[in-house]
Amino acid sequence: MYRQKQMVGNLENIGYALPGHPCIYNIQMIEERQTIIGLGVGAGSKWVDPRTWNLINEYNAKEPRQYVERLGEYLERKVNHINHLSTIDDNL
Repeated sequence: MYRQKQMVGNLENIGYALPGHPCIYNIQMIEERQTIIGLGVGAGSKWVDPRTWNLINEYNAKEPRQYVERLGEYLERKVNHINHLSTIDDNL
C-alpha cells in the first residue's frame, strides 16, 4: 500500500471507488498482490510472485548523479524481473 508518510495524520493515497463498487486498485494494493514498477530517481519497485505472493522491494538511488551512473543496472534488473514474471504468467 502506498502511503504519503509526511502527510498530516499519515493518511493514505489510494484509489477512489463509487459506493457499492469495489476498487480493484485498492484491493490489489492493500493485499500486496500487484507488481509496481518504479521509474526515476528515488522510485521504488515492488515485484510480486503470483505463485507464492512473495515480495521483492527495490529502490533506485535518490541522488541524481548516482541514479544516472547506475541507470543501466536498474533497467537491466527491471527487464529481468519483467521477463521472469512473463514466464510465470505463461505457465499459470
